[in-house]
Amino acid sequence: MALTVRLAIAIVACTLAVAAPGYGQNRKWSDPYQKGVKAFEAGKFGEAIDQLEKAVAAEPKAEANKLEEGVHRIDYFPYYYLGLAYSELEQFDKAQLNLNKARATLNRRQQARFDVADARIKVALDPKPAPRNAAFDSALRETEALVTGKQFDAAIKKFDQLRTMDAGEYGKAGLAARRESAVKGLSAQLLDEARASIQASRFKDALTKLQRAEELQPGQRPVSELVAELTKRDDDYQRLKTGAQADFTARNYESARGKLQQAQSVQPELFASDNLAARLTDVTKLAEKGTATPAGGGAPSTTAAAAATNSRTLVDEARALRKQGKYPEAATAYAKAAAADANNRDAIAGVDQATKYQRLRDQAMKSGANDRVNAQKALVDARGVDAARFDSEGLGKTLESLSASAEVAKIPGAAPAAAGDESQLALKNGLLALLKGDAQGSIAILEPAASRANAAPLHAYLGVAYATRALSAPKADDRASLREKAVRAFKLAQAAEPAYQLSSRIVSPAILSIYQSARR
Repeated sequence: MALTVRLAIAIVACTLAVAAPGYGQNRKWSDPYQKGVKAFEAGKFGEAIDQLEKAVAAEPKAEANKLEEGVHRIDYFPYYYLGLAYSELEQFDKAQLNLNKARATLNRRQQARFDVADARIKVALDPKPAPRNAAFDSALRETEALVTGKQFDAAIKKFDQLRTMDAGEYGKAGLAARRESAVKGLSAQLLDEARASIQASRFKDALTKLQRAEELQPGQRPVSELVAELTKRDDDYQRLKTGAQADFTARNYESARGKLQQAQSVQPELFASDNLAARLTDVTKLAEKGTATPAGGGAPSTTAAAAATNSRTLVDEARALRKQGKYPEAATAYAKAAAADANNRDAIAGVDQATKYQRLRDQAMKSGANDRVNAQKALVDARGVDAARFDSEGLGKTLESLSASAEVAKIPGAAPAAAGDESQLALKNGLLALLKGDAQGSIAILEPAASRANAAPLHAYLGVAYATRALSAPKADDRASLREKAVRAFKLAQAAEPAYQLSSRIVSPAILSIYQSARR
């Protein structure tokens, strides 16, 4: 028993002998650091500076959760407190030097106090801010006047010009949020105008306005509902027109007249453009004369031959209209050809192609932002059905936008932006710019947002944008400067959220390597 006790005592003594030097070394910085923090909190800034400088001399590396002794850890942020203390004593040069060192280690609790001190130092060291670009100010006043006058379309273009003119001032003035407000205003205007156009039976104009509103703000339920209503009108019109043609061919003139009248009521614009008023007049006359289908059950062979000839002529007309890019008119011509001769394979194929394409396109429009996966698939299928019409209608950009948005949604930190969430909106727009190859545009969006909100995704993808420019910069000095900015942004991301990781789906291995090296 005595031997066991002596052995235990010897082991403890050896352990203390080994641990003592490290413990004593840590006390050299932890004791003055804790005294300095207490002095700072008590408002004894000179005493705090003395103690904190001793701590930095013993241990210059600041970090969160730093090992003090044994398993005990503390947050070690001497430069943060030094910067604030020097600022209180109005020694602004030293304050700025220390706050710059503290910037990469800030946590959210420290950010607000840091920002106040940082702003005070900047005013003290540079009390006369550089005058802003006079042309920028003039353009901004014009933009504000347009917004006040609810000329939102023109205002949005002006906002884009301002960003190109001076991205820095654009960010400082918070113009991204004001541009988004103008976008919402324009979208609401377009929706109201579309409703007025529907009331006036100007359905084509209404659809154009609704499509623009959807592009500006995807996923609006009122827009989707009106588009569905217009689509149903078009479908009903085509069904009635085709049925009327079939009745006319079969000499069922009364039925043909009824369907033509319904078609005119459902879609008066298309009825006029298809020149069906003359057909309705002819059918009405025939119906009033009481002309019936021959007892033999069909038209004479000469009539059938004439119908077949007419059908072939209509197919040629449809092909010519397609070459001119007049796809809706071509679809109408194919439908007439099929109604004239049900055995015309070219006509039937044309109708089938147009019907499938319109169904897939409308499905994509209805899905929109609410179901990007199905909208994307429908557009891909529509392109497969009729690539020429797909390109003519400019749906390539819509598909590209849906694909980019779907990829953005997979990125950590890029959750859908809630109403009024400027940080999330900036992150989404910045990522979309990156995906489209516009690194400088991404920087212009993300940099001001990152300066306002200490969020890891904002800093991380700002770093990606800088690194992207660094890798493609032609001059060595530019590459070095841009890489330094990227590393600084990556370190801020790590400080905000140590475990944050970039998405390997959109970030190249070269940039991921820079990111990992910045985190070490």
